[in-house]
Amino acid sequence: MTNSDSNVLVALITAGATFTGVVITLLFNYLNAKQEEKRHNRQLELQERQTKLEENKFLRTLHHQRQIDIFEARLATYPQIFEALSPLEKRAQKDITPKKAKEIESTLKYCSYVVAPHCLSPNALMKATELRDLLYSFYENDEVIVEELNEKRLEFLQALHQDLGRDAWIGDLKSLLEIETQLER
Repeated sequence: MTNSDSNVLVALITAGATFTGVVITLLFNYLNAKQEEKRHNRQLELQERQTKLEENKFLRTLHHQRQIDIFEARLATYPQIFEALSPLEKRAQKDITPKKAKEIESTLKYCSYVVAPHCLSPNALMKATELRDLLYSFYENDEVIVEELNEKRLEFLQALHQDLGRDAWIGDLKSLLEIETQLER
């Protein structure tokens, strides 16, 4: 082996070592970049989840506040509706005249569409409409079925109590009607 051969061999070994070092450095940098990209993607996912959680929390808070506002409006306006229904209690129904029925119907219409339209549940509004229709029919035809009037009144009262979260207070409508009938005897 001559000196030039040994220089070539050293050069080849140096080139091979350098090439191996470059390949290892490139591989290490590639794997490091992939790991950094995964870390970055996880960070983005966590930020997205956090944003969604905050958005959901805000929407829940907004919904709960709206429910509280509706409930407070019900507490403020429902006493007027209960007062309007007082002439329809079972004992006073015998004395109801078509003129009085029309007054009660007008009062219920006013309460349903002016005083409490934003806080009446759809069910309560439907029951109010049914009762008002029956009262208006009595006013027009001078004929009322006391049992039906009492049933519509109790259905409306039950819907109002359900709006206030007191559905257990009034109980089952059929049993309530049976109790009232037994008390009359």
